[in-house]
Amino acid sequence: MDSVAVTRRTDVDEAEAMNTNRSDKLDRGAADLLALMRREPGRVVSGASLSRELGVSRTAVWKRVNRLRALGYGIESTQSAGYRFVGAPDTPLAEEVQLDLATDLIGRDVCYRPSIDSTNALAVEMARKGAAEGTVVVADRQILGRGRLGRSWVSPAGCNLYVSILLRPPMAPAAIPQITLMTAVSLQAVLSQSAALPVRIKWPNDLWVGKRKIGGILTEMASEMDQIRYVVVGFGVNVNLTADALPEQLQHTATSLSLETGRTWPRVPLLRSILRALDEDYASFCREGFAPFRSRFIQESMTLGRRIRVRTPEGETAGRALDITEQGALRIRRDDGSTLDILSGEVTVLPESPAGEQRRAGIRLNADRLCVEVQACFWLSILETPTRCWGFSRGPN
Repeated sequence: MDSVAVTRRTDVDEAEAMNTNRSDKLDRGAADLLALMRREPGRVVSGASLSRELGVSRTAVWKRVNRLRALGYGIESTQSAGYRFVGAPDTPLAEEVQLDLATDLIGRDVCYRPSIDSTNALAVEMARKGAAEGTVVVADRQILGRGRLGRSWVSPAGCNLYVSILLRPPMAPAAIPQITLMTAVSLQAVLSQSAALPVRIKWPNDLWVGKRKIGGILTEMASEMDQIRYVVVGFGVNVNLTADALPEQLQHTATSLSLETGRTWPRVPLLRSILRALDEDYASFCREGFAPFRSRFIQESMTLGRRIRVRTPEGETAGRALDITEQGALRIRRDDGSTLDILSGEVTVLPESPAGEQRRAGIRLNADRLCVEVQACFWLSILETPTRCWGFSRGPN
């Protein structure tokens, strides 16, 4: 009698799961089955054994297997032997992103959508409703992906990373430019190390390989006068984007990890690596401030030393990029000899004359010296006083 009651309750549970299960999230029953099969990958496990361990009917096991298959999980079956777990999909499902993630803050909550207008838009909505700091929104496809200045971001399905992270730093709004630059430094480090590519940062928020863009960052916030309420840091990385998927106007200015390396990259492990790096760097940023990231940004910048044109809401100005200030601004020397610090703007790198290349080399040398001074000062601070590591010399004026 008890077993009949259990079976009937199980049937109801499975029917509810079939009715409420969405294609973007595992229900509890399917998640339990996945965890059980993952313990013995490649081994055939009988339906009876799975039924016994899960405490459900074999019909319920079969339904859960089908739900996992619908999400892209590889599960083979034979009528007489049972089921074998073959592999997970390369789709950034919450369960896959969080598998062995082991972060302290970023990624404790993950919201996945197969298709979405914009990950930033959903993250902002969740922030307004009180979502926890560190919440990650990730999509397989964006319909209205956005870049800076309202530009669209090409966001096809199944090939790239489209991610937004909700942060609530205990800082004033003036820290926002620094958070963007910190994120750029984290992404640059992961992509460079993972793919062995010369990824450089174009101030303030773009990642480039050579003369082609491979990723970008969009930061949005809400704040009081002296306190940030929340920050949403969105980023896109072209992972397996192919040349024929690019619009004609981007054929010569965009690239991907796949195009640069000639191989296909699994997206989920790459995303885990990025989230781990951001988790560590954000914690460091909250403890120590922008100074360590400023030195890293200077070292990996493709903007410093170059002759540039900057477009801001106030208009355009041209000059030579000299330095990144302690506030995260780009310092330039204008053509009239005056200097200007810019906190936000769109940078275009201009062609160089031979004399300009010499000046650029001199600025690059000074930037490299600054990085050495920062590193030396940091190690000295461990032996002497912590305050010394934040004393930076400025670039040439």
